[in-house]
Amino acid sequence: MITMAERQQEVDRQKVTDAKTSVETTIQKPPVDTNPRVSTQQALIALGALFTFGDDLKRVLAQTLKIPHPKDEEAVQKLDHSRLGCTRPVDVFDERSAADHSSGILSYNESIIAKRNLASEDLLTRFLNKLTLNQTFSKSPVLIGQEISSDWLTKSYLGPVVYKRYTETPPVITIEPVKFFEAEQEVGGKSLFSGIYYHDTNHIAISKGLNTASDADKYRLIVHEELHYAAFLGSKLQIHFISSDGELVSSAMPSLLHEGLTELHAQELTRGHRGMVPDKVDYPPETVCAAYLQSIVGADVLREAYFSGDFTEVSRIFDEKFGKGSFQQFLVVFSEDSTKGSVFLEKLFNKAGVDTADIEKNPIVVGARKHMPG
Repeated sequence: MITMAERQQEVDRQKVTDAKTSVETTIQKPPVDTNPRVSTQQALIALGALFTFGDDLKRVLAQTLKIPHPKDEEAVQKLDHSRLGCTRPVDVFDERSAADHSSGILSYNESIIAKRNLASEDLLTRFLNKLTLNQTFSKSPVLIGQEISSDWLTKSYLGPVVYKRYTETPPVITIEPVKFFEAEQEVGGKSLFSGIYYHDTNHIAISKGLNTASDADKYRLIVHEELHYAAFLGSKLQIHFISSDGELVSSAMPSLLHEGLTELHAQELTRGHRGMVPDKVDYPPETVCAAYLQSIVGADVLREAYFSGDFTEVSRIFDEKFGKGSFQQFLVVFSEDSTKGSVFLEKLFNKAGVDTADIEKNPIVVGARKHMPG
């Protein structure tokens, strides 16, 4: 008899196969014009649709509309595109106000669930909530977060601009019951997780269920969320770069690419500072993709791009290796489907004759591969 797990693995394998087939011919084509000019009429239509259809269309438009780069050399020199995304949190919390923020989120989510007639919990959920509420951490996530902030996310690692903002408004961590995250999952449609950073704030929520994780995974998850916050301060989670055609391309950072880069850095920090090896690699295909990207452009270049949002140097090195417009084409494919984007990147490596043996020996990549369909 085929189990549910085996059936899901077969579905995952088919998805990878379909992605490979779809990408096979795409990579042979010359780069498409991914920076079309937008007329006034088209812009007005887009704005009208934006207010009509809401958040889903906002994400699509943010990923597809481009800002033309000024051709005047003097204007180019004056444009500090490396700081386009820099921001500060709209809401800055202390421990008490962050706890109030969590209470408000939970109350809101529970009210939505109640309206859907989904407020009742089964016996297993009640048992798990009671169990995790009574658990205590050997070391509080708050103390772990403080250690990470002071010892790991240093000025040399974050860069002076992000470091200044990070230390002026440091992250505040609250510890929430499992039901808090279950409610977030039910209302937000996200998979169950153990930590979340709330954009436009300095608030990070960590699940009490994380207590059952290994010490390495506790550090990994908490630094993952703190990296999200640091990247928000530096880039506002936007990506921009000067293309090989001299255009300033600007869009929202593809969320799963951001997750892959975040997990790669979180894994490196955890293994490097504590010598601990996490049991898990979250976002495995995206983390492998980030490792491949890092192998071409270098760790320092990729980290600076991650925190600033300025991927100009990443784009330049990438295009030199794989051909003009390749980085922009990769972003377009990845934005549509991260699985296809990962396959697309590996195809580029193979076509260019890049040896990937050392990348595949990277312990982080090895760990990620274990959680990916064969």
